[in-house]
Amino acid sequence: AGASSAKIICDDCGAEDSVPCAYSGKMIKGEQARPNENQARSKAIHMGWSYVKNKLRCGTCEKKRKGKVTEMQKNPTELAAAPEPKAAQVVREPTKRQRIEIFTLLAEVYDIDAGRYQQGDTDETVAGVLDVMPGWVSQIREAEFGPDGGNENIIQLANQIDAMDKDVAGIKGDCDAIKKDCASIIAAADIVINSADRKLAEVRTMRADLEKIKKAVGPRILGVAGVR
Repeated sequence: AGASSAKIICDDCGAEDSVPCAYSGKMIKGEQARPNENQARSKAIHMGWSYVKNKLRCGTCEKKRKGKVTEMQKNPTELAAAPEPKAAQVVREPTKRQRIEIFTLLAEVYDIDAGRYQQGDTDETVAGVLDVMPGWVSQIREAEFGPDGGNENIIQLANQIDAMDKDVAGIKGDCDAIKKDCASIIAAADIVINSADRKLAEVRTMRADLEKIKKAVGPRILGVAGVR
């Protein structure tokens, strides 16, 4: 059988898509068990969808929403119309439901034994899926699960970099050894070339002496001696 999946629907435009998703629970009266909604939302976000204020939006609708937010931020009149009074600022705390949702999703994506997130998840990705503050996720993770030890993707990349560093160091060592061997060969070749140059010089001297002898003795005597 193929991998199970869940249908995702955009709350704004109604666009539909499907994502890989595990199912939990048991079969009841022939009906399929419910999909893991947190996992489905997480997969949708990795595909470019968004989940903000309990609304799931496709990539196109999310771009429109962000565009409206940007326009509001560029309008100083609109910003000045609704200032946030300092007296009303309070420290936000997650609700009981939000704490349970954070805990549940952390249980799925955090490896307690390894002390880090699985795959590429982080406090920020968990917060994005649940539309909560990353600080809340950090607090619950630290208290109930473990430290922010990165994630599997970070560890794998670090290991790959270490392996590449060792490989490059090994190649450099081999090149240094080859350079030393080449230097030895070049030095030996220089000795042979210098020796050959000296022999050639001796041969040229001997040839010049022979020419002098030939001129001094004369062709007739050289013919008798068999030198010509």
